[in-house]
Amino acid sequence: MKELKQVVGIDVAQKELVVTLGRMFDDLSTELYAYKVFKNTEKGFVSLTDWVKKLSDE
Repeated sequence: MKELKQVVGIDVAQKELVVTLGRMFDDLSTELYAYKVFKNTEKGFVSLTDWVKKLSDE
């Protein structure tokens, strides 16, 4: 299967960011493949972006 798109879902709260990574394939099936909670701080945001880069395709 070919991957058509990748998505990042972020639920923003005062103290945390709840993040899920998903993708859609050419047969239109979807997969939620990663989940993590980060602190809603500058350091947490940097960790979030590093984590997304590590787990997603360019």
